[in-house]
Amino acid sequence: MDNWITEVLRVHYSDAVAIRQGQNGSFSVHAKRDILSGSVVAEIPKAALLSLKNVPTVTELLIKYHLDQDEDLALSTAILYEKLKGKESNWYGYLESIPDESIRTPLSLSPETLLRNLQGLSFLQDIIDEKERIRLAWTHAVRPLLEECLPSITHRRLTLEAFVRCFQIQSSRAFFADEEHRDSLIPFADLLNHKISVLSFDLAIEGKDEESKTEVSPKAIEEHLKPEILVGNVDSTSKIVLTALKDVKSGKEIFNTYGECANSMLFMEYGFALPDNPFNVMKLFLPLLSDVGMTDRSWRRRFRTIETISQSDSVATDVLEILEDGFIPVKTGESGIWTMSNVAWAVLVTCTDSIFDDIQSNGSIEVIVMQAVEPGSVGITKVSQDVASCFVTACNLLKHMANSKLKELISRRKGQEMDFIYAKEAKILYDDEIELLERALSELKNRELSFKSCIVER
Repeated sequence: MDNWITEVLRVHYSDAVAIRQGQNGSFSVHAKRDILSGSVVAEIPKAALLSLKNVPTVTELLIKYHLDQDEDLALSTAILYEKLKGKESNWYGYLESIPDESIRTPLSLSPETLLRNLQGLSFLQDIIDEKERIRLAWTHAVRPLLEECLPSITHRRLTLEAFVRCFQIQSSRAFFADEEHRDSLIPFADLLNHKISVLSFDLAIEGKDEESKTEVSPKAIEEHLKPEILVGNVDSTSKIVLTALKDVKSGKEIFNTYGECANSMLFMEYGFALPDNPFNVMKLFLPLLSDVGMTDRSWRRRFRTIETISQSDSVATDVLEILEDGFIPVKTGESGIWTMSNVAWAVLVTCTDSIFDDIQSNGSIEVIVMQAVEPGSVGITKVSQDVASCFVTACNLLKHMANSKLKELISRRKGQEMDFIYAKEAKILYDDEIELLERALSELKNRELSFKSCIVER
């Protein structure tokens, strides 16, 4: 790989770093001597990127085969096209050097194996759905496109398995390069392994995180969560530059960060999971309306009101998203696990008609629900018996949902096969969701006590 990326693709990397290959074939990058913050670690010409822009033969046919809206499938198609070209490809040596072990993800497992070993985990269906999406794309779009691009290719080389492998390469190694190249394979940059990092750190110079719009202070973030490498464009027209964001001692591995990713995403896209990941999230699926005593007619009325209120109330907008997704995201946030949107959904499906009439007349869910999320906030230190009872009922619904899921996960965790290839990762994933639910239940108990302490009799 080293000779190919430097001599053919013209990638330049600092003589202060070394590429190492482990026993399982995977690569890593280490400091040969101390590297200071601000040092340039590598420069990659944009002509070296395996991107859709740099594979025009495939790009020109994306619209015809309806792949232009699926960037991940399109890039995977371009990767397979280059692999099928063999030594005629500019990326031949680079692609051949990628070991199978380094792109091991659950997409290569059968649905039966996944169900036997990951049953109960909230993202399991996402993996199964993704496998089916890839299969359908292969059958109806990718294979016909490649047959048109490479009419002389033998059919035995055009296999779903080959495409899945290229999809895994794309999923586990592609980075966003720029608006022209979009997600791309960036030689050398993709050798850097992942480390949990707070992405807003490198934006702290600007004073805010552009995505979350919250103020960011470098001093407020622990040093070990600071990213080590910034993959950016110094010369936006010709190259990608990798710059050290912190000092790296001689002999230490140099890490990139793949994002503020939950273990569920790391597992799906990269095939690994990390203990003590602060970005974990799980899905708590919504019950049927009949299970919460709600009739279709009553719910239709409430739903229409929520749609109307959502035009001026951000919490109502979030509730609509929960209803569309069919689940509540459970994760640790600044205000705890149970966000205003989570509580709002539970309030709206359990409150009495009189409380709902108050919400409708106020034209706001936020004013009512803020009392449940932060008792004593917005100048409110007391709530009526009716409102307090509404909060407690909503709290009980959330507790029931969390308790049921917790029992299922504890039971399912015991049924894992001993020789499951992802046994280590599965244990971490089960532990993640169990821990989130246990913390969620503890938080609900404390909030219920806060509700009751705010009650004032009418």
